[in-house]
Amino acid sequence: MKTNKCLNISNKIYELDLARLSQELKFVSYHDGEIALVDSIVKEKHLHNLHLNAYCVVLVSQGNCSFDFNGQSQHLHAGEVVLAPPGSTLKDYDMSDDFKGKAICLSSDIIHSLLGSKIGQWNLFVYDQKMHIMQLTESFRQQYLCYYELIRFKAKYAKGTNRVEAMRAIIKGLLLDMCSVMDDYLSDTKADHSHGKILFDRFIDRLSSSSVKYGPVSRYAAELSITPKYLSMLCSKYSNRTATEWIRQYTKEDIRFNLCNTTLSMKEICNKMGFANISFFANYVHKYFGKTPGELRNENKR
Repeated sequence: MKTNKCLNISNKIYELDLARLSQELKFVSYHDGEIALVDSIVKEKHLHNLHLNAYCVVLVSQGNCSFDFNGQSQHLHAGEVVLAPPGSTLKDYDMSDDFKGKAICLSSDIIHSLLGSKIGQWNLFVYDQKMHIMQLTESFRQQYLCYYELIRFKAKYAKGTNRVEAMRAIIKGLLLDMCSVMDDYLSDTKADHSHGKILFDRFIDRLSSSSVKYGPVSRYAAELSITPKYLSMLCSKYSNRTATEWIRQYTKEDIRFNLCNTTLSMKEICNKMGFANISFFANYVHKYFGKTPGELRNENKR
């Protein structure tokens, strides 16, 4: 299939997060700050170089393309899915004339919220730099399209107080099915057995399984018998995120879960999560959620 090089407007890298997505991409059909749907990715005369601050799951439904992904050349064909995590850089696009694709973009918060206990498996797969492109079977490709159209339908037509929760339930189903595909890839693909990668995987595993996730990087480094500086270097190397950012992400999701899905008092949650006192806990919630603990709880009551 004939391809023509797509010209970038400049060498500038554009920071693309969900708050700006609707302004950057004219073909976004739905956007609520945590979820964005891109109905039709087609060949464009000009495409930005992008640095992503959200997860993007892109299905190639027709044609093919190539691009630079984190400094490595990648090629996509019809029936393949590319999973680009936050911190990814995409540039130098080359699309066939008939290229078509669909994308679901999701915030880190909603990924953690929906996947629950599966988040450790998701992270280990996503941040293995060798595995971002998945060749789908025809049945799973059809499943993805069905999920997408159902999410799109709910976003466009459904009304009522449960619309957002219904959309998230559908997206959760898609993510869990993707985890099943990841299982197959993890069993069929030779893993990176380097010492550094093993330590990073152990950090993610300890973090996801720990009952008290909040704490300094030094705590997790000590458990792995390495220095905090070395742990931070490994996290940056294998995930483009710092160890502090990982701890904060998991801590935020534990806060959200305990406030929105349990009847525990603020003091009980504070003690359970390892915060020194309620005042510090409240300040932490306000800093990273922009709300008081009570506001966050009331906003998400079901």
